Amino acid sequence: MVMASSTPRKGTTRAADIPDEVLQALSRGEIQSATLAESTALAPSRLAQTVFPELSPQALKAIDAACELGVLKCMARLPTCRMRSPTGSTTAVKDQPAWVRGLCDQRLEGAPTDATRRICQRALRNLK
Repeated sequence: MVMASSTPRKGTTRAADIPDEVLQALSRGEIQSATLAESTALAPSRLAQTVFPELSPQALKAIDAACELGVLKCMARLPTCRMRSPTGSTTAVKDQPAWVRGLCDQRLEGAPTDATRRICQRALRNLK
């Protein structure tokens, strides 16, 4: 496991130069990407599965399929792979704020990763 240090990582400028240990840690959400090359080289479906373990296999396949299209098309399609709230909504932040709060409370129990804290912070910031 790659441990976060108090000094920022420099990162690599080419995806081919990313050490396997760093790439795995990026894909598991254990460390932040330091460069664009690192952020585009990680495995989005593994990261999504780590952050949202309840995602269906179908959602993970949709994430993989979108990411095979290239960075710009992938980013354009990923919002369609959002988790569904209990009412079936994919825009839960807007129309299911109580569900989002509950999910964030659940994710923040125990010892959440830094990535989980950041995601919940952003989700809660967007509640109306």
